[in-house]
Amino acid sequence: MDERTKPRVMLPGDEITVRPHEPWTKTLRLGPGVLLVPPSAGNHEQQQLVVTRLGLHGHTQSAQQQQHWIQGRSKRYLPALGDPVIGIILAKHPDGYRVDIGAPHPASLDALAFEGATKRTKPNLKIGAVVYARVSLASNHTDTEIECLNPTNQRADGFGEMTGGMLVRHLDLSHCKQLLSPPYSLLTTIGAAHKFEISIGINGRIWCKSNSVSNTLKIIHQIQHPSSSSL
Repeated sequence: MDERTKPRVMLPGDEITVRPHEPWTKTLRLGPGVLLVPPSAGNHEQQQLVVTRLGLHGHTQSAQQQQHWIQGRSKRYLPALGDPVIGIILAKHPDGYRVDIGAPHPASLDALAFEGATKRTKPNLKIGAVVYARVSLASNHTDTEIECLNPTNQRADGFGEMTGGMLVRHLDLSHCKQLLSPPYSLLTTIGAAHKFEISIGINGRIWCKSNSVSNTLKIIHQIQHPSSSSL
């Protein structure tokens, strides 16, 4: 079962102690706002994370992994490994694409990073196309890389080009992360009134599609203003 701790405000330079070898967790995953400090000599039973920005310390823990991140009220996205993002194709080249994901620099998308893609059957995306992708490489020293498939089974699982619908950008990053958190019931509530498709990017973007433009606009408004009257 996924267990969540109550968020607390952290300042740059604060430290977080983690014990990655505890029996209830297998993998340590780091989100934005925290860096791993190499373990001190003779102490490999615990590790230290250092906070790099002001915000709330988020922490989830399950039998498979524990995750730490710092969430501030920001519209500037900094890529982190595994993040789901919505991108816009900026340029294409023989091996892939340059994609705007709202980060300081464009990301690279390999033409073969799609389900079933081969050199003969790779997708042909146009400039301006919208894709739902996953960050597969995030580093301060190299370009961010994204992929449109689930690395565990090499299937699309919802990733790929999105056609039609509406794209909304510049949402608060913390709100997008909240929408992706299982306990948050807003999307379930909206789904009880309308059938719709939605993709949510940690990078402050959502894509939505329903049976009519007017319904799509209503759904987007409800997502942007959850305290407003119900649909």
